[in-house]
Amino acid sequence: MKPVLKAESIRQREAWFLLGILLVLEEVGAWILVGGERMFPGFFSRFSVYYSTIVTDLVVLWYCLVRFGPIRLVELFPRRGDWVVLGLAGITVFWYFGLTVGREGMATNTYDATRDLPGYQYWLSVGYLVCIGPLFEEAIFRRYFLELWRLHYPATIAVLFTSGSTILFHLGLPLRSLVFIFFAQVLFSVVYVKSRLGVSVLIHAFMNSMVLALSK
Repeated sequence: MKPVLKAESIRQREAWFLLGILLVLEEVGAWILVGGERMFPGFFSRFSVYYSTIVTDLVVLWYCLVRFGPIRLVELFPRRGDWVVLGLAGITVFWYFGLTVGREGMATNTYDATRDLPGYQYWLSVGYLVCIGPLFEEAIFRRYFLELWRLHYPATIAVLFTSGSTILFHLGLPLRSLVFIFFAQVLFSVVYVKSRLGVSVLIHAFMNSMVLALSK
């Protein structure tokens, strides 16, 4: 797929600025929630891990929409040729991330904790992991962040840098989890470059669904 962002006024430093916004908002949000949980035990609950992420995604996505332009509705629907990419990526996710790596590769308590949430919190968290999260993250990291780097570097470099930058948001996880996340992000980026946004969203949602199903 040809680069979407073409404005000559978009400079390389804006990609760094966007990454900085993501990091700062994510860390500040998590810090506020941890403090709030200590002051009001049980009020935020284990579902609070999603609050800071959702707020961060909304703020950054709003900035991107205003600064770099809207996402066209057509980008969310696979074309005829995209189904081949979707099928190949789906097989990769099912075999490698599902059967070979799966839950052990993620090694995170987020998905396990989701299974124990009561009532509506469980369904809200599932909705975020399977629907909202993949859409927001793919829009930010692929549609905008990856496109920003594609303006200044070859596609391969842009894919590797975008995928590697996601490690900064998961530094507390074990090494095998970071490796899993990196290769997953590379897959999403390649799918995006070879097809369009809607296809990478579907693959991301499929992988999250598999990891959730494999959690305890």
